[in-house]
Amino acid sequence: MAFTQKEFQIILFNIGNVVYGISIENVFYIEKYMTPTKIPNSPAFVEGIINLRGSVIPVIDLRKRFGIKDAQITNKTKIIIVGVDNRRFGFIVDSVSEVVTLKPEEIEPTLPTVSGLKSEFIYGIGKIKEKLVIILNVEKILFADKNEEIVGK
Repeated sequence: MAFTQKEFQIILFNIGNVVYGISIENVFYIEKYMTPTKIPNSPAFVEGIINLRGSVIPVIDLRKRFGIKDAQITNKTKIIIVGVDNRRFGFIVDSVSEVVTLKPEEIEPTLPTVSGLKSEFIYGIGKIKEKLVIILNVEKILFADKNEEIVGK
């Protein structure tokens, strides 16, 4: 996602009380939560795999990836199916709220650490009216640590 575009869309979701966003360009589907099948010896943040429309998709719990305390699965819990390099992954999030359009001037560069996240996970901070949104870098969330292989990488 480049901030040089005239404007772009991000999908907003919550993990706890924090609002995050990812570029709509990375999103394929938003699904109701389904229990993933566990995979032995996978990183702690990989919940397992799901079968979605005939495709096997690794599912990542963003709470665990970001080092946030576990929460109960509710009827608002969703799996956002994202794509990077012709591969698909699922992100477990507490809830999905809306799609918003941002202009480049509504995005600030990231800080060294925001909300306890590694700065490499973050593209920037979006300003939507009085609300701040942490805009995530999907590729870095998936592949930041070369020592942790995500299912079938």
